[in-house]
Amino acid sequence: MDANYIRALNILKSNPPEQRLDIQLPHAKYLRLEKAFFKLYPESLELRYPSLSYNSFTETVTVVTCPGFIHQSAALELFFRIYEGATQYLLTCRQELASTILPYGSTTTDDFEGAFEWSTKQADGGVRYTSTDGDKVTLIVEVGFSEEYTSLCRDKDMRIDGHGVNVFILVCLTEKPRFKNPTTEYGDIGDVNAATALMRNSISETLGLNLSNNRHALFLYRSHKWAGELKDAFIEIWRPGISISSKYVSRIIRLTFVKLILTCITLHLGSRMRSSV
Repeated sequence: MDANYIRALNILKSNPPEQRLDIQLPHAKYLRLEKAFFKLYPESLELRYPSLSYNSFTETVTVVTCPGFIHQSAALELFFRIYEGATQYLLTCRQELASTILPYGSTTTDDFEGAFEWSTKQADGGVRYTSTDGDKVTLIVEVGFSEEYTSLCRDKDMRIDGHGVNVFILVCLTEKPRFKNPTTEYGDIGDVNAATALMRNSISETLGLNLSNNRHALFLYRSHKWAGELKDAFIEIWRPGISISSKYVSRIIRLTFVKLILTCITLHLGSRMRSSV
């Protein structure tokens, strides 16, 4: 049996947190893997993780397991901010279209066309609304917590060339060191209340120093770093027919980065809307 197939199946079976695997498989073998996946997780259509996707143009299978709480919370917050920002823009500039906006990305897309015909993919998030001429306008967001830039670009090509999305927002984040789930077993905790108090004191002390010194130090507890350190971030905005993206970089990340995302949404929803009226 193909070694790549076995690697993918083993990750799907064990489902360890914070794992991503990109492998090459022809479509016939992907279908066999997909069948095994549905057998392992009969409710997989309702689950977000583990996820299995396929790019038929590059014959790339991608397996992603559940992110840790910190990454998952950050991704959800990002999605809500995007939806909120797009809705606010429509309410301000084109109020009559605001009622048509819907969240996008909670289901797997499999109606790709052309070279991507046999592809399947679930977006990290996005929005869709109906323009004044009745066309559906779709904005897709893919966030690179677990992906390298090249993987995000593959997603971009699949969405724009194979599914006709109007705007693709590529968000690439770099953590150094990257957050990892702790591997230490915590079965040796005798007094839960005392351990909880110690944890709270440790976090409060670090948070206080961060605020007073305007810094971002990592939270440490029981010899584990409970957050990654976000070193760099950038956003690329891609649209059909454009070979060079609009790129926005934020090196003062945290709150500034969220504002940057909302600015990008405003700029490109506005640009798209002006061209569709």
